[in-house]
Amino acid sequence: MTLQVRTTSSSPQPIAQRTSRMEGSLRGALLAAACCLLFGTLVSAQDQTMGPALVEGHVDYSGQMSCKIIWPTPADRAKETARIAALETRLTELEKMQDKIRELEGRCSSSCSAGGDTSSSSSTPSSSSSSSSSSSTSILTSLREWSNKQPSPGQPQPRPQPPHGRPQPPHGRPQPPPRRPQPPPVVATGGGDPNRKDCSALFKRGGVRASGVYQIFPAGVRAPIEVYCDMETDGGGWTLIQRRLDGSVAFNRGWADYKAGFGQASGEYWLGNDNIHHLTSSQGDYELRIDLTNWEGESRYAKYSRFKIHDESKLYELSQGGYSGNAGDTMTIGLLYGNDRQKFSTIDRDNDANRIKNCAADFGQGGWWYGSCSHTDLNGEYLGNCGFYCAYGKGVYWSKWKGWEYSLKETAMKIRPKDF
Repeated sequence: MTLQVRTTSSSPQPIAQRTSRMEGSLRGALLAAACCLLFGTLVSAQDQTMGPALVEGHVDYSGQMSCKIIWPTPADRAKETARIAALETRLTELEKMQDKIRELEGRCSSSCSAGGDTSSSSSTPSSSSSSSSSSSTSILTSLREWSNKQPSPGQPQPRPQPPHGRPQPPHGRPQPPPRRPQPPPVVATGGGDPNRKDCSALFKRGGVRASGVYQIFPAGVRAPIEVYCDMETDGGGWTLIQRRLDGSVAFNRGWADYKAGFGQASGEYWLGNDNIHHLTSSQGDYELRIDLTNWEGESRYAKYSRFKIHDESKLYELSQGGYSGNAGDTMTIGLLYGNDRQKFSTIDRDNDANRIKNCAADFGQGGWWYGSCSHTDLNGEYLGNCGFYCAYGKGVYWSKWKGWEYSLKETAMKIRPKDF
């Protein structure tokens, strides 16, 4: 609670008497002090329940005098009472601690003297007594240091510091779970499992002769992958990287899906550009076989003695050639529409050689190695049995056999090492 009383110095301050302003201020200060003292005494005599009052007096340069009387509020008195109670409790604890220290001193003194009497047979009794005395002194010193470090009641406890100077996270914030150690990356020239690097290894080293779904572990991948192995066609040992059967899996997908792969090895699927790259670029030279089936039950095949795709930094560029078969060489025909040395394109990544449009978006919406579009697209839209009247260039077509308006029923792209 604060009470202020203001008055004005009786001595005038005209402009002509500016040189005597300091004298007037001094007289005003003395007058203010006297008035404040007298006023504070009168107020304290009027009300003793407010406690002792603090009186402040002030005179500024203009000659005005102010007198401020400050009474402590109930909150201030409660705070001061709590502080005094805490100090008294601390004093009581220190007295108890001092009594314990005296008790320990007495026990140590008696044990040290008893130890000196029983150690008469020892060769160095003086050294034993001195060591006992020094140990008791160290105990007492540690107790005193501990007593001095204990905080008083109501004082905040110091937080323990983390070891080795590591910063401690804020209190109460949930901590993230510990990170699991990541397996070391498998380099492209090693890793994997030579006994199951592909279906040809299962055929030769594992003695597998039945076609079906198996796990292979090529060099460069972190974990085994599931593929369909053709162990019968043309000597067997083929690893399928693509298969279309019934249109149950949509192939109109973006770059990320074609990179990782999609579908199931037991049905329709695309193995994934990363996996195809590791198979054909890290384990020697591979060949490609493409098997095609129409809706009338007829089959054709195209075989290429060279097949390889580069990594993502080169946009999975295709390298293929050396045709043989009865379906017609549709992938290497011409410079504008051939697939050799073309980069992979999807509906969301236009990497083809056509500067006017995105071939993947305009023709079938499947990922493929387009030039200025293509004479074939085995990842196009599965249009079903529409004969020779399907949408032009939008289905699953192989132009050298059935043209651009015939969507095939089944396709399979499969690879194996050239030296199989």
